[in-house]
Amino acid sequence: MSVICNNGGFKYVVKCFICTIGLVVLYICIEVFVTDGNGPILESISSMKFYGQAEKPKIAIIVVTHRDGTGQYSLALDSIKCYCQARGYEFILIFNDRNEKCGQRDITFQHFFRRHCHVANEIANSTINYFLFIDADIGVVNPKRKIEEFIDPKFDMIYYNRFYNQEITAGSYIAKNTNWTIKYLRDYANYETKLPRGDHGKDNGGLHAYIAEVLFPKRPIEIASCWMVYNQSRNHNDLFTFEACIQTLLGIDEDISGRIKIFKKGTGWCRDSWLTNSLWNSTTDFMIHGWKNSRMINYTEKELPLTIRERDRGRWYNPYAGPLDLSKCTPGNDTWNFDPNIQTTVERIREKLDKYYAQFEMDKINRLSRLSWYFQKKTEPPKKT
Repeated sequence: MSVICNNGGFKYVVKCFICTIGLVVLYICIEVFVTDGNGPILESISSMKFYGQAEKPKIAIIVVTHRDGTGQYSLALDSIKCYCQARGYEFILIFNDRNEKCGQRDITFQHFFRRHCHVANEIANSTINYFLFIDADIGVVNPKRKIEEFIDPKFDMIYYNRFYNQEITAGSYIAKNTNWTIKYLRDYANYETKLPRGDHGKDNGGLHAYIAEVLFPKRPIEIASCWMVYNQSRNHNDLFTFEACIQTLLGIDEDISGRIKIFKKGTGWCRDSWLTNSLWNSTTDFMIHGWKNSRMINYTEKELPLTIRERDRGRWYNPYAGPLDLSKCTPGNDTWNFDPNIQTTVERIREKLDKYYAQFEMDKINRLSRLSWYFQKKTEPPKKT
């Protein structure tokens, strides 16, 4: 991506952009810390608006993974299969090494971008109305929840903001079967050729740049300001700062255009397991991310703590009391056998997530305050030697 402008105009735009960011930071401070006196309030999944339709839509859950990698995600995949059978959804498993019509080079980034091409092709050849795409390590803990609760027929693509950083989640989205969606996903799959060098975040970092271009084609200078950070990204700190910059362009509303909807933190259909050390509650949770069999461990404590050390965030506990018997996953059967020790009260979950919410929003403020450093670094004249 390249944007051409004169130096004087660019410096003026940068100043205006920084002022705009200052106003956004002020709003975030009010949003995070001015509440009812009980701290930040998160909306639970169960309180979400139900987007009902006159006719029940046909829905599928789609997973794209490597043929030899399904064993790593067997428990997560079985939970999705069981859930689909119980709810009447179609389950689609695509192996990413199937390359027909999906020729993204993916030499560096493995399967990440190509999987969105597979999703687009599946949509193009299907009569299903909506597809919930998920990472292979996402499983179901609350089969009573319905995907329809998150479908808004006004939008073609539905995302959610990841809880613990500034990311829009690339590993799960709801795609409506429209020609616009098919083109959108195919163009996204080819976006890897536009990524900068350094720590670009693969398809997750690329998603932010791509969405900004799709939604704001008449705002090239504002997008270029964020790309100035992206082009200098050398680590996750830089990457998350770039993503925070894009978030300021997207604004604070979930409905940011007539095509794309992004659920705010804590209101999507999935969250990371480590946020509450694998503990969950049916009021706040639906799907959980991070179920890799190789990282599953057994617990020894009678009462598990909600906090986990950063180095242990990849580990998780099995929420089920026994193996999933797919033959019993009959239509309407949503009474699964869960381990009661992995469940906790809604109050504990909300208290923990509320603390994280304030922490991560403050992190966003800190990152936005660093943007001027990237502009100065880019525009300052070379030092004389």
